Amino acid sequence: MGCLAAVEAYAASLIGLPAAEADIALGMLAATLASSSLVAGTGSPVIAAALSAIAPAVTDPAQANQIAELSAAVETGVDLPVAAVGEPVPASPS
Repeated sequence: MGCLAAVEAYAASLIGLPAAEADIALGMLAATLASSSLVAGTGSPVIAAALSAIAPAVTDPAQANQIAELSAAVETGVDLPVAAVGEPVPASPS
């Protein structure tokens, strides 16, 4: 199974979950894919296509837009903002 087919199968497997839960799962997948695009030698066009497949499955318009922007950045080789990859890490209290 190719990357795109796997992403589509994963999105389909989330049908029936509450929208917020599905959006969280899709966001986590998008973050994982986006971070993997930073590794030298990865197939950025494939990752961009996978991100493009995730975005329409997300019900939150802001999150879907962020994933679409990630897809465009990965496809064009634009540097990704640190906050766009994974969850933000809170600053240390010390």
